Amino acid sequence: MNIYHRIYKLHQKNISPQQIAATTNMPLKSVKSIIRKLSLDPTEKDPKKEKRAETEEELTPYLDSHITRQHTHVTIDFSGFFTKEFIPQLLKTIDQLTKRSGTPQIVLKVTDIYEADAETLTALKRIAKGLRKSGRNIILFSPSDRIEKQIEAAHVEDTITIIGTKAAFDKYIYTLSSKA
Repeated sequence: MNIYHRIYKLHQKNISPQQIAATTNMPLKSVKSIIRKLSLDPTEKDPKKEKRAETEEELTPYLDSHITRQHTHVTIDFSGFFTKEFIPQLLKTIDQLTKRSGTPQIVLKVTDIYEADAETLTALKRIAKGLRKSGRNIILFSPSDRIEKQIEAAHVEDTITIIGTKAAFDKYIYTLSSKA
């Protein structure tokens, strides 16, 4: 998804520029500039005129998703936090998608995930096992650097295919579609 669209969508949901910058791994100055250019917050001051120091505040957890359908797969682009309070939202999103979509590949793009806990990753593994019984596959695409250690600690790769780059992902999808 276009980063401008992502920032617009997150800001419309009243997520602060600091949180957007942290989860998208962008400089706060850039996020504020984009918000100002999109005229989402006309009260935002120009950073060149503003000389105050920016302090990092504690981030309020949130989870946002954007669904994109392709012929061979469906992508859920997540941003925010994979923590236990969002497990019901995560389960609901994946459940709705599996009921509506006939594609066998469900891609969870987690580039903009700021934090993941063991409970949520365990829930994802349970979902993947259940979907595998019905001939579907979950792919974890492009995990952010911030959650790679949690993914390794939870042994997610034993149950869910993890792909790090766009080129590897395209090759994987092509291989699957040519087998069908």
